[in-house]
Amino acid sequence: MPRNRSLRRAVVLMVAAVAAFGPALAVTAPGSAASEDSSYLAFGPPAVGSNGVYSDAVTFPAHYDVPAVTAGGSPVDATYAIAGSNTAGCSISSSGAGFSYAGVGTCTITVSAQVDADDNSNGGNSQGHEGSDQDGVTATASLTLTVAPGPQSIAAVPASGPVGTPLTMAASGYSGTGAITFDVTSGGTATGCQVTTPNVLTSTGAGTCLVTASIAAP
Repeated sequence: MPRNRSLRRAVVLMVAAVAAFGPALAVTAPGSAASEDSSYLAFGPPAVGSNGVYSDAVTFPAHYDVPAVTAGGSPVDATYAIAGSNTAGCSISSSGAGFSYAGVGTCTITVSAQVDADDNSNGGNSQGHEGSDQDGVTATASLTLTVAPGPQSIAAVPASGPVGTPLTMAASGYSGTGAITFDVTSGGTATGCQVTTPNVLTSTGAGTCLVTASIAAP
């Protein structure tokens, strides 16, 4: 009957419209992943951090040993470098040997190594991941080291001189490259104690002058 044929055509058209404008579905083959897993390296104690970003501190002028580097908990042969701002004057060989620093400040030690694509030390976070090839991925990590100033012991010489004769003082027994300043403090028995130039002490009477020597941060 003509009326029934018209109804069937309408139903077919409605189904076609739903198929054309419905949500698109992505089909993934079994065993495939939406994105490549990433890896990063880890610095061991005493460094603290995670996801390829670590920090540590040392007090000048104490020796500092760079912590061991691992991938997925296992030792790895990494390439080392100093990157970014280096106010502490740090240096290190590409093998990680011979680390040193020159003074108070900060520096950043970076490491990189080729590791298996599924060798993740903390859940596959993308931090520290630089790139990949058919054999694995290049995993990286960074360690920011803060070199803090340590206690200083400064001695000034000469320790005595005749009244009325300016004493040119020199400091010794300290570490660092900061400028040394001398200041008269209260408690001395001599009269008229004063520092007339950055390192020259004078007095108008006999006795002792108390002088404090200070070193500025570099």
